Amino acid sequence: MSKVNGNYVKERLESLVEQAALEERTAKNSLKGAESQLTQNAAKKATQIAIMARVHLETLRTGNSRLRPITQEVSNLLAKRQADFETLKDQLVMEQESLEQEQVALRTARQTLESRESQRNKEMASNEELKGLREQGVTLFAAVKEKEELVESITSESKSKVRAYHEDPFFMHLHNSGFGTENSTGKWLFRGIDNWLASRINYRQSAQNYKFLNELPIKALEALQAVNEQNHAVLVQIDKIVDQIEHSSGLDQAQMRLESVGQRLKEREKSIRAGEEAVELHEAGGDQALKHILSIISKAMESMSLQTLDRLAGDTDNHEDELALSTYRSLVESETRLRGEIASMQNRYENAAHRNKRASSLQEFCDDRGYDGSNRVYDNNFDFQSLVNGYMLGQIEQSMLGSQLERQSQVIREPEPSYNSGYSGYSGGSTSSPRDDDSDTYKRSESSKSSDSGWGNSDSVSDSGNNTYRNSESI
Repeated sequence: MSKVNGNYVKERLESLVEQAALEERTAKNSLKGAESQLTQNAAKKATQIAIMARVHLETLRTGNSRLRPITQEVSNLLAKRQADFETLKDQLVMEQESLEQEQVALRTARQTLESRESQRNKEMASNEELKGLREQGVTLFAAVKEKEELVESITSESKSKVRAYHEDPFFMHLHNSGFGTENSTGKWLFRGIDNWLASRINYRQSAQNYKFLNELPIKALEALQAVNEQNHAVLVQIDKIVDQIEHSSGLDQAQMRLESVGQRLKEREKSIRAGEEAVELHEAGGDQALKHILSIISKAMESMSLQTLDRLAGDTDNHEDELALSTYRSLVESETRLRGEIASMQNRYENAAHRNKRASSLQEFCDDRGYDGSNRVYDNNFDFQSLVNGYMLGQIEQSMLGSQLERQSQVIREPEPSYNSGYSGYSGGSTSSPRDDDSDTYKRSESSKSSDSGWGNSDSVSDSGNNTYRNSESI
């Protein structure tokens, strides 16, 4: 075998780690797949148990004398469910009777209300005060409408005419200065001119007209407000008299009675609908009590042996549970097989994970100590594969493997050029002085060739490797 350097060691270690990681992933995926099958198997078993429990419960409900409830709890719950059902039906009958009574009360309340309304109408028709107030109210309402139209017309006309005064500069000059009033702000120097101007445009008459135009909408609004107040007062008196008549006739009490009876009737109808739905649900076997009983039967069946389940299925007339039991039996057998496979897969996965961890540790160990460096050269009889096989099988410890790598290798240094006077070049075939950090390694490498302790010399190691590890399980 020719000499190899650290690159060979590096490649073998990389292959080792890659293979170990692949084995771990494969083992893990296989384990997950088997566990998933076991979960699916459990769900299928639960489905078949549910079918057998349902057939068992249906048979109990039909009164099959051959079949007895699985547990006393089931028997007690079935009895309670039936008792609750009878109570529910009794309550429904009473609710229906109460509904009829409320319907009669509603008709009576309506008749009473109609009678009170008729009495009220008669009293209102014969009340002279009310008649007079209503006539007055009609008149006042018409007056309000008339006043509203008048206010609108006057306001529009006033704005139009006032605008002409605002556009007259001479008028506005005299108006703004307060001409002809005690609050006049005109200067005495210009009073003669202002008097001449006022006489020229007939300001005093114009000022009276301007004031009248501004005051007219206000007076119209005041008149409208007065009529509105009169109308409101009449309406208040009408409402007061009507309230008195309705109260004396009992109309308000009759109305309240009708509303109360109507509300009770709606609540009674709602309660009856809920009761009827509960009865229908019970008869269809969809009530919560029966679902609870079904769950108890299912749990009890899950812990029963196949022989017990077979006996229970034989006591029913429905063959559906027998078919479910057949499927269930196959699932139990499959579950037993899967659990055995999972145990084996779990062991395989743990071993693969352990091998992957050892391989990664060995790679890190060799890298840290330079055993896979390109400047490290191994002896002709170096058998790295056998060493690795022994390590992976746990026959060689990491420190012992490292000692073997040290003994069977040396670090080759590049020669340093010499610049001695009269001679240049370097000593062919010799190695350079080892670096400070590798000096101990180099010395150990040299001394190990003559040592008789440990694994022996290089020849004995080669023989030992051939005899001990060559036939070992390879990675």
